[in-house]
Amino acid sequence: MVVELARAVLNICTVVPDGIVVFFPSYAYLSSIVAIWSQLTSTPTLFDRLGAKKPIFSESKTESAEQVLAQYAHAIDTGKGGLLLSVIGGKMSEGINFSDRLGRCVVIVGLPFPNINSADWKAKLEYIESATTERLTAPLTSSSTLTPSSPTPLTPAQIQQQAKTASLSFYENACMRADSWEVAGLD
Repeated sequence: MVVELARAVLNICTVVPDGIVVFFPSYAYLSSIVAIWSQLTSTPTLFDRLGAKKPIFSESKTESAEQVLAQYAHAIDTGKGGLLLSVIGGKMSEGINFSDRLGRCVVIVGLPFPNINSADWKAKLEYIESATTERLTAPLTSSSTLTPSSPTPLTPAQIQQQAKTASLSFYENACMRADSWEVAGLD
């Protein structure tokens, strides 16, 4: 699949002029993809073949985003085009407008789901489940345990299911907000 991704990006580089931005879900994933593309046994490697089509610029945690963006924009201005490998929610995605020639094509690889096993996300999801459970188990006088489709109170299993669904929806929406944020920067 990683090889097919490289081939797809290579094909895109062949037909799309100017700048192409490829967003990855994390710095670690971006690094692993670049390493695989660079180490494949074909000669030239897929990374070399991509670089032959367009100069490649890659976001990193250590390098200045402004410097990488300036180099990328310069390559586009000189007619070479450019391939920018970036991270959703990374430095390059904050407040940078990839309009016109800077972003003729945008590829989003994977979905930027937060780490569900981090203490922060476990706490958020547990809170949503408990708040939903509390809301749905409130006294019947508030009619909060009634759903529009069912005028009867929910069973404990239904309440638990709705609480799980609410926390899962919150988690999925966090991922979609990150993707939407990236797309919003593309006028």
